[in-house]
Order: sequence, then C-alpha cells, then structure tokens
Amino acid sequence: MISGFGGSSVNSDYHHSRVKYSSNLPVPFNMPNVLHNLLFEDVGLGLNAKQDDLKETLVFSSKALTKMEERYAKSEREARAKILQEPDNKDYVKELEEIQLDRLEAHAHFKDLVTVMSDLLVREQYTKLLEFSGLPT
Repeated sequence: MISGFGGSSVNSDYHHSRVKYSSNLPVPFNMPNVLHNLLFEDVGLGLNAKQDDLKETLVFSSKALTKMEERYAKSEREARAKILQEPDNKDYVKELEEIQLDRLEAHAHFKDLVTVMSDLLVREQYTKLLEFSGLPT
C-alpha cells in the first residue's frame, strides 16, 4: 500500500493531551509538564485574585477540552464511517467539517486563555514555575 493512502484515519490515534500540550501555546506552556504544573500542582506561585480566577477557568477549560475531544473523536469516527458508506452524501462531509471546526474553535479558546495567563504572570512566578518543573531559569 502506498504511504499516506491507508484506510485508517489520521485521528485514529488521537490523544487529547496533544491538544492542550502543543507547540502552538506560548512558551513555556508549550511544554507539557509546565502547563500541567501550573494547572494541577501546588507550585506556590502566590497568584493574585485575577490570576487565581483565571487559573480556575483554565483548569475547568482543560477538563472540558478533554471531554470535548473524546466526543469529537467519537463523532469524527462516526462521520468518517458514514462518508465511507455513502461517499456521495455531502451532508456527511459537512458534518465532518463542522466537527473539525468545533474542535479548532475549542483549541483556539484554550490557547487564548493560556496566552492571557502567560501575560499575567510576573518574572518571579515564571522562575518558580520553571524551577518546580525542573527547567533551568
């Protein structure tokens, strides 16, 4: 079989952590352990009220994105199966496109929240987070 023309979907091995922990997030949050530590570990950053509220929003968004990704992956598999069964049905193609657009929009919203958080953190907080994450400062 020619490479790239296999029967499996590109997203068949999709892993939700690729979304949240991807290279399109601002540095240093593009490193999985840094973002995870910010969201789920008690790093002791001394966040102010605004930062703390945004962190809570990010945690919620992260958990929601994980659940959404599971649903998107299932819906996408189903839509692809329908397309394979009825390749001439344009409604299935539109359904798949909508799922992909929803996925992209969810990723963009999460990235925007991470970007805002990166703008709100100060140097000392970054230093503490990076040290906690085992990265040189």
